[in-house]
Amino acid sequence: MPLRIRSRQWHPSTCQGTEQAYAKGMTAGDIEAHIQDIYGISVSDSTVGRITDKILPIAQEWQQRPLESIYAVVFLDAIL
Repeated sequence: MPLRIRSRQWHPSTCQGTEQAYAKGMTAGDIEAHIQDIYGISVSDSTVGRITDKILPIAQEWQQRPLESIYAVVFLDAIL
């Protein structure tokens, strides 16, 4: 059964969004403000820091992964 989360309700799945925001370069303060805007709750910088500390090794591993020799790119351009 799917999990229902009410609007502006905190849920641990928010941590995943925090990790993604951190990986994109958002600061702890930016992430804190983003959570406040979306969920209407306040989280401290230290909470955001604890979450990001958990994923730091994973992010570093991803950054140091070997790159493929070829990447496919598709560029579409259209005028409507």
